[in-house]
Amino acid sequence: LEGHTGAVAFAPDEMKAKLEADAKRKVEAEAKAKAKAEAKRKAEAEAKSKAEAEAKRMAEAEAKATAEALGKMKIEPGDLDLGSKPRKLGKGGFGRVYQARFFGVESAVKVLEGAGREEDSLLKEASIMYELRHDHVVQVRGVCMETRLGGGDILGMGLVMQLAELGSIRDVLHSPESAAQQACARALSEWKALFGFL
Repeated sequence: LEGHTGAVAFAPDEMKAKLEADAKRKVEAEAKAKAKAEAKRKAEAEAKSKAEAEAKRMAEAEAKATAEALGKMKIEPGDLDLGSKPRKLGKGGFGRVYQARFFGVESAVKVLEGAGREEDSLLKEASIMYELRHDHVVQVRGVCMETRLGGGDILGMGLVMQLAELGSIRDVLHSPESAAQQACARALSEWKALFGFL
């Protein structure tokens, strides 16, 4: 062992076998990595395809539900009277709100300004709100695809709702003269008179 440098000497046949084994392991590892990457790519493509199919199915179901709801909610332009100079009640994110008469009943109409996604959003809002029935929720009466002025000019798609006689929530909360605040003040003063405190 004198002069040994720590290197292991192989016979030429052993060296050739070792190099072949190393090359074979390297090829197998590369093939395995390639197969794993291909399987991952395939799984991701399948997952993406499934997600796209599910999104398409949900969009079709939503469109069908909206169309069915619209069938129940559709209001003909002749059933809605805004008059020639409609009274504007307010303005929101989708458009303007006007006072109107729907079969002789005072109502509010949220008229959409613009089209496209806002129209879809308004129809979605209408289909959800139409099903809600509660004393403390403004009732949606339907959707008029062509809300018209008395002279026949088309304003746009309109969401017909119960008229909130006290005004918007903002009006009620921020106006010291609002009927709701006056009613609360009267109730408070009655309580003071009855119970002698507060």
